[in-house]
Amino acid sequence: MTHQTTSYDDMSDFLKDAMFTFDDHLSSDNDDMASMEGSSPVHFMKTTADSMDNNEKSASYLERLYGMLEECSPSIATWIKDGAAFAIVDLKAFESVYLPQYFNAIKFDSFCRQLNSYRFQRVKAGGAFEFSHPEFIRGHVERLGVIQRRRRVRKLNAKAIDRMSESEVRSTLTDVISFVNTMQAELDETKALVRSMIAERQEE
Repeated sequence: MTHQTTSYDDMSDFLKDAMFTFDDHLSSDNDDMASMEGSSPVHFMKTTADSMDNNEKSASYLERLYGMLEECSPSIATWIKDGAAFAIVDLKAFESVYLPQYFNAIKFDSFCRQLNSYRFQRVKAGGAFEFSHPEFIRGHVERLGVIQRRRRVRKLNAKAIDRMSESEVRSTLTDVISFVNTMQAELDETKALVRSMIAERQEE
């Protein structure tokens, strides 16, 4: 079977301008250095300052999520599988009561997109939604800081795209879609925060 590659000229203008790579929290420091120095078309670029800032933001969001699960009524959202996952049992109550309290009144879809940006896995089991992440475990708050969200790092140039195989292109497209979803979730959360601030000022 002949190995096929995707030509840069065959790609849309959007893809030419939007080939993104993302930090992977599962990579070690050595893996990061090898990725930057290697000849692979997919590169990882991050500085210590960027990494620390990203960790702090991740911890803040995930600490709120963790705290919410600790305080939430089990009839609405609860830890499951011995703390290795959690489930949203009553979606309507969760969206109307707990999301406004902990996440500035974002919608459930935005909540799911945020979790996806942190690489949580979602499964619908019956009428409940289950979420899990190998580092998000009850009783292990110290692990929250190692969970990093997907983020855009840099664009790939034409030569790098020409060297990509079809499987690499498909993988990159998946990352692009995930990145767009993450941006949408952040936009929704920002809008909710602005609405909340406006409402508070009007009440003064």
